Amino acid sequence: MNVDEAIAVHVAWKEKLTRYLNDPDGSLDALEIAADDRCPLGRWLRREGSLLGDSVPYHDVMLRHARFHMAAGALVHRANHGESLSNEISLGSRSEFSMASVELVRALVAFREMVDRNSDTTEEEG
Repeated sequence: MNVDEAIAVHVAWKEKLTRYLNDPDGSLDALEIAADDRCPLGRWLRREGSLLGDSVPYHDVMLRHARFHMAAGALVHRANHGESLSNEISLGSRSEFSMASVELVRALVAFREMVDRNSDTTEEEG
């Protein structure tokens, strides 16, 4: 997986989670969702992503990803206890969940730009 695919994986995971939050059936565990190392993006970040550079953009992605999962876990907990979350997950919402997702994608884009710059430099040197 590359950074672009990581962004797509995050977007797809968020869409799946949003569908669940609109119609929770109790099949998701809030503590599991709050863990940032169990989703495809989290596993990639800890493996291949970490090999792309120990940098400020990488660490920013890690922090934003953890924040996103904490917000998602909190929403799953609330949904599983019968709360309506339509305001939290609506398009354009300023909720912690929505803002954490936007900030994560921005951090991933900055990380991708750093990786691209580094690969351009490596190619020029080779």
